[in-house]
Amino acid sequence: MSPRPRCAGSPFLEETSYGSSPNGPMPDALELPLTLPAELGPAAEVLLELRDRVRAVELERATERERTGIRVLGRRAVLAQSWRDSPASVEPRRNLRPQVAGRALAAPLD
Repeated sequence: MSPRPRCAGSPFLEETSYGSSPNGPMPDALELPLTLPAELGPAAEVLLELRDRVRAVELERATERERTGIRVLGRRAVLAQSWRDSPASVEPRRNLRPQVAGRALAAPLD
């Protein structure tokens, strides 16, 4: 994490009817320092562990992609997609009936 505070200004803080305050106008800009909670331990150690874990998952996925031959969708392909497109495949739905599933689970417990 960068020690640099994040700053949000106009148009994010434009005063609107739902965002106006009875305490007065909103500020032109707002800074919010993002820090790691002290409960996690020293920031340097937490960030090092996070980097290691992310790297491990990235290596796992790269190995899996090599094994299966599946490729990562590139920038051009992502940008070429229409925002109105939807998947061609259909996700299975309504295959589990809660009443039956609940009875089936409860039977062995008796």
